[in-house]
Amino acid sequence: MRAGAALSSAFVPLLAATPALAQGGAAPPGTFAPRSEIVTQASLSMRVARCALKQDRKAAEAFAAAADEQASRRAFSKLVKRLDPCIQGGSATLSYVHMTGAIAGELLRENNGAMLDQLAAMPPRAPIRVAEGEGSSHEAVKCAVAGAPAEAATLLRAPAESPAEIAAFRAMVPVLQACVPATGGVTLKPSIVRVAIATAAYQQVKGATAPAGTN
Repeated sequence: MRAGAALSSAFVPLLAATPALAQGGAAPPGTFAPRSEIVTQASLSMRVARCALKQDRKAAEAFAAAADEQASRRAFSKLVKRLDPCIQGGSATLSYVHMTGAIAGELLRENNGAMLDQLAAMPPRAPIRVAEGEGSSHEAVKCAVAGAPAEAATLLRAPAESPAEIAAFRAMVPVLQACVPATGGVTLKPSIVRVAIATAAYQQVKGATAPAGTN
């Protein structure tokens, strides 16, 4: 993905050796692809996330804050039992990753975005390249959020696929490039970028504000 391209165009390969993100040519730089499944999936996930927080806030918070796959699956197994009232028509196909990010995003925006204010005020951390392997994409996003917290907060305040979202993502690109494995790259689906940033942002703020010994 080049700096000005929409997040909705093809995959986003992140390469340590290149100064910018490469992209498939679905939309010219600075323009948007037609309204995409990203927005549809995001809308559905947000609706279910809001309902999940009403149904079982503790389980939803634990799911969004889970730092590893085992903890995430334990939290989700508790939460999923409470989601029936959240699914209109009785069924829906929801991405596990989208669901985590949607709940994290809802929590970040509560109280007029108080947690986003906390995120934006955090001092940036110097990026450290993550190890290549399973989970490297998620770790690279966590590294980028830690290295550009104000830009991540701006992105999450912006509507999906808006010029403000794209501008904030462009500002995060140099940090993201410095986080990907030195031995290769990582590939993120554009539909995952925003929700992955939301999850990493929520976990970063929760980790910074948790009492000693609880995170």
